[in-house]
Amino acid sequence: MFRTAAAPAALVCTLASMSSAQLLNPSFDDPGFQTTFENWDQFGGNIFLVEDPNYQPPLDGTGCGKIFGNFDGQQQSDSGVFQSVAASEGDTYTATINVLHRSDDAMAGDNIALLILSWRDANGAEILADAKTVLDANSPLDQWIEDSITATAPAGTVSVDFFVLFIQFATDEFPFGAPGAMFFDKASLDLDEPSCYADFNGDSSVNTQDVIAFLNAWNARDSTADCNDDSSINTQDVICFLNLWNAGC
Repeated sequence: MFRTAAAPAALVCTLASMSSAQLLNPSFDDPGFQTTFENWDQFGGNIFLVEDPNYQPPLDGTGCGKIFGNFDGQQQSDSGVFQSVAASEGDTYTATINVLHRSDDAMAGDNIALLILSWRDANGAEILADAKTVLDANSPLDQWIEDSITATAPAGTVSVDFFVLFIQFATDEFPFGAPGAMFFDKASLDLDEPSCYADFNGDSSVNTQDVIAFLNAWNARDSTADCNDDSSINTQDVICFLNLWNAGC
């Protein structure tokens, strides 16, 4: 089951910083032994490591990836690369990829490229997937496009697969599959770390100045004072804030 990309729900703690979830070979520079890229699994066909800067300069490092369709006459042809990393339920992750299609081999028809986070349980079964279209026939040509998706790991998550997926579709105009290739580079997967809500003034210290800042916002009925995230500014928010403040975060 897919969740299309959307802004995450409001959190009691503001998402303020990110730590790397440590994708290996994130810029697709290192070739693999039985796969195109070291540390990345793959499926489908026509997946290449591009190392010639005269043909296509990479965005980062010494190489980049390229995928195009199989032209096999199937209604849909899927090719892609993915990497699995440990993840924990309830944590929020941001996946980022840079993509490009060139004017001399532009995406056409209904072809699309997706960035996907596939959440897995302890048995390796997919619980849920979050997906976002990052490239299609309407995307700007001949320039790297950075895109990302932010999603929260569902209950039961122990790992997440970071997917770059290219889908080629056949149409009446293109019965063997629409033309076009995608290039991709500089991937990242980051764990969003919540800041301390009790540090209301954001000075990295929890003290009486935060109480004053919170009460000023609360008196002004500012939405940032909705500590318990119930869409209402009331005394419950004061209690919520003071509990966090007394706990030191």
